[in-house]
Amino acid sequence: MTTLPLEKKTIVLTRNEVKSKEIVEEIVHKGGQAIVLPLIDFRPTQLSNSEIELLSNLEEVNWLVFTSANGVDYFFKIIHKLHIVLHESLNIAVVGTKTKEALHRHGFQPTLLPKEFVAEGLIEVFQQQPIKNKKIIYIRGNLARDLIPKELTSLGAKVHELTVYETFCPTETKELVTLFSNKIDAITFTSPSTVNHFVQLLEGTQWKSWLSGVVVCCIGPITEKAAIRAGLIPTIVPHTYTMNHLIDELISYFQKEGKRV
Repeated sequence: MTTLPLEKKTIVLTRNEVKSKEIVEEIVHKGGQAIVLPLIDFRPTQLSNSEIELLSNLEEVNWLVFTSANGVDYFFKIIHKLHIVLHESLNIAVVGTKTKEALHRHGFQPTLLPKEFVAEGLIEVFQQQPIKNKKIIYIRGNLARDLIPKELTSLGAKVHELTVYETFCPTETKELVTLFSNKIDAITFTSPSTVNHFVQLLEGTQWKSWLSGVVVCCIGPITEKAAIRAGLIPTIVPHTYTMNHLIDELISYFQKEGKRV
């Protein structure tokens, strides 16, 4: 009988149930057990009158910039509620395949999509664009980095930041402590916020010893840096910054470790 690649492996996912659904199915399909313990969730922000006015005059805007699927989804909820229609000549830049897919779900194609799924990749692409004096709306969450608006402003663009959602932690310390009473083989972190919430919830406990033998996985270099700063030791950071690629590399890791035994 063929052994499934994740057989007898328990993997903790720190996104919410909805965001984790596809990866849970993949893990189970490959023989593993997935535990969803959300360390991050999102809720809409309240827009100011000036922000609503900005959206009401999108015909004056040259570019929209999205760096997450959440940003796309919350933005479209807002404009639908306000009965605002995007004009076809509006340029849209996105970071990452999941952001692009979210945009597709709302019926739009990105004008720009950098090969590297990080803000730095987008800046590099924009350096080749004539954006001086162009009006750009940067759609973001409350914890997004300031790199994009700063760099685009330095290139001469008129950048307006629009925070459409905020991040919070829906899990309590007791739930996270209970998690470590079980056998865990890997834990995944998908943003600096998931790392920070993990450490904040377990402050004063022996969490570093609890992670002994647990494979720490980070979705990309920004999350990896946050993990290292927090005292974690990441083992898996996929070359392509998606959960599907993270799971693929985790499987490869387990297979190599199995051969060493």
